[in-house]
Amino acid sequence: MLDQIPFSTFTKLSYTVPEPEDLLICGSLESYDKVYDRTTPKNERRLERFKNKNFFKVTTTDDPVIRRLANEDKATVFATDSIFSTLMRAPRSVYSWDIVIQRVGNKLFFDKRDGSQLDLLSVNETLQEPLPEAKDDINSAHSLSVEAAYINQNFSQHVLQRDGKRLHLRSQIHLQPKEKKLPLLGTGVDWRRKLDTQKGAVLATELKNNANKMLNGQL
Repeated sequence: MLDQIPFSTFTKLSYTVPEPEDLLICGSLESYDKVYDRTTPKNERRLERFKNKNFFKVTTTDDPVIRRLANEDKATVFATDSIFSTLMRAPRSVYSWDIVIQRVGNKLFFDKRDGSQLDLLSVNETLQEPLPEAKDDINSAHSLSVEAAYINQNFSQHVLQRDGKRLHLRSQIHLQPKEKKLPLLGTGVDWRRKLDTQKGAVLATELKNNANKMLNGQL
């Protein structure tokens, strides 16, 4: 242990950054099927499992695009979105995590370790009642995080339009409709019964039980 920085110290810091700039846009964006806007607890749909779909959680120094930008001297600090968001919401974090920082010349690279918890979604991290500590327990923090990560991955593919009947548009700007965000499971509230009539109560429970996740914008 070389030094310790209390969270209260970060609240006193301030830094003004200029407007962000997109250096490069890679990949493609699929279209969301709006039929899933009508999904409710009473009109549920079975989640499809995508066995042949690969999901990549590459760390910073393994990302070929970041490597290229680093060689072009586009910036001096490099990290993935998951690493930066973890640092930003650190004061509300409860579960342990660590980040590896490497300095190469005048550049800093923020990396995660293999098998890091940063690849998973936390579940009820700020719940007042502690979850079971045994890792193999079905209701432990680790088991719930793994389950939530798999659900979100499959859900991201399940709600896409796959009938091939899409509008082809050559646009001068990047656009995609902003969709509504749905509340998730919250301990203490029967979300299946109240989601249609008392969305605020379900959301309030999530704010209490998953403050760290809510700050990250995952909900």
